[in-house]
Amino acid sequence: MRNTRQADHPVDAQFTERWSPRAFTGEAMTEAEVMALLEAARWAPSSNNGQPWRFAIALRGDPLWDALLDSMNPTNRSWAAHAGAIVAVASYQLAARAGSEAAKPNAMHAFDTGAAWAYLAMQASLSGWAAHGMGGFDKEQAARAIRLPAEHSLQMLAVIGDADNAGSIGVHAALGFEHCGVLKAAGWKFDRWLDVVLMQRSLGHGHARPAPASDGLPA
Repeated sequence: MRNTRQADHPVDAQFTERWSPRAFTGEAMTEAEVMALLEAARWAPSSNNGQPWRFAIALRGDPLWDALLDSMNPTNRSWAAHAGAIVAVASYQLAARAGSEAAKPNAMHAFDTGAAWAYLAMQASLSGWAAHGMGGFDKEQAARAIRLPAEHSLQMLAVIGDADNAGSIGVHAALGFEHCGVLKAAGWKFDRWLDVVLMQRSLGHGHARPAPASDGLPA
């Protein structure tokens, strides 16, 4: 999808090219691919280098995937189901000061974790993925799913996946087309192989219509 956004002041192109789509192709992600994004998050700045961020990863097919997907509201669940990974982003509420082993409340835990999420989202964009953070989910349900320890706060769910065709997918979904499959590396465009996303929409009554008679004519 061509980026047409223009910054008001000079910034690197990575900032205007990053976006948060609500349409994904269904392409799977590997643990190594997600870990590369978390590695970027690890280098975020934090108060006293406390690094309060915590992540729980769910890949497509994992038991945790269904549990986190189920915690989302119906609207978010409809598009997040086609992502490649769901990452629960939490923060540790305590921190030990330099020279002390005693952990004390850290007033910056949520703020610092937001910085780590920003690093993750930027690395996703630079790596050819797209990340969308959401707050539209049942926090208590999701916290139980990831077995969130005491003295931790669940901040958000991040949905990550391939959104190369997000614009087209979104338009078709708005017109009633449903995702029904992906042909891997089946098309050649822009000097690279691309996945072909399959979507369908029933015409008329579709499959609700009775099967044709044995003579091949509609009943």
